Amino acid sequence: ESSRLEAVNDGTIQLGSLKNVTGVYIPLDGKGTLNTGTITHLIESRVDASNKTDDFLSLDTATSSSFTFNEVDVDFTGLTKADSASFTVIGQQLEFKKLSNVDGADIFVSGSGSLNLPAVEHVTNIGDTTWQADGVDSQLLFPNLTNLNTGNAIDQDIYIRALGGGTIDLSQVPQITDTVTGDTRHRSVRIRAEGQDSVVRLDSLVTLE
Repeated sequence: ESSRLEAVNDGTIQLGSLKNVTGVYIPLDGKGTLNTGTITHLIESRVDASNKTDDFLSLDTATSSSFTFNEVDVDFTGLTKADSASFTVIGQQLEFKKLSNVDGADIFVSGSGSLNLPAVEHVTNIGDTTWQADGVDSQLLFPNLTNLNTGNAIDQDIYIRALGGGTIDLSQVPQITDTVTGDTRHRSVRIRAEGQDSVVRLDSLVTLE
């Protein structure tokens, strides 16, 4: 069972110096006051946010952490690393301008939401990775991604799915490669567009392995 930081029913947890958080569940539903603006490292933790804008402006690293943003804005101004993390974006337009490392991260966008990741240029898979945009006007955008590879371990798959009118933009990726290092068995990239107006943009793709 995880440790928790829960401020509910107009309660307040007063934080002014907290920087390092590991293995903690943080529900943010707008019914309490909890200052998350000082946290710099969030490791193996979970954040569920809804109903109000949330401030993580000092957060730099979010390794193996899970985030759900349900129709809520979030300030990730300083976030640069989210390897093996998970992001679920529902009905909100978000842009993480400095986030460059999403190796092994799962990303799900739905409810006409969008997530733009302009700083991501290179992605190496870790474990199984899923990128999914589900629903009309739902968008997952990698406008500057130019290198995507399957990683170095056995049984590593990348799933890229545009469903129900969603869009995934990988339009600058010239190659999706299966690296020759490590255990090369049972690795794959599975790209799927299902339903009217569902689009996976691979305009520049020359090589798929």
